[in-house]
Amino acid sequence: MLIFLISLVILADLVLIYQIYREIRLRKELEKQTTSPTPSDLVSIIIPIRGKDPQLEENVLSLLNQDYPSFEVIYVIDNLDR
Repeated sequence: MLIFLISLVILADLVLIYQIYREIRLRKELEKQTTSPTPSDLVSIIIPIRGKDPQLEENVLSLLNQDYPSFEVIYVIDNLDR
């Protein structure tokens, strides 16, 4: 009976150590994913628009699906009064 209790305590300790290991590994993975970009990582994409652009919707959707985490899109629209 004593050997069974000692084995149970050792098993519980091993499970606890494994859980701590998994939590540390998960925290490191989350830190990699949530690193915020520095201002030098910010990218500006300038889109000139003149007249009717038949592919405008496709281009906008393509920009919104970028993998890069920190970017801004600037649309420059030509004066339509000319």
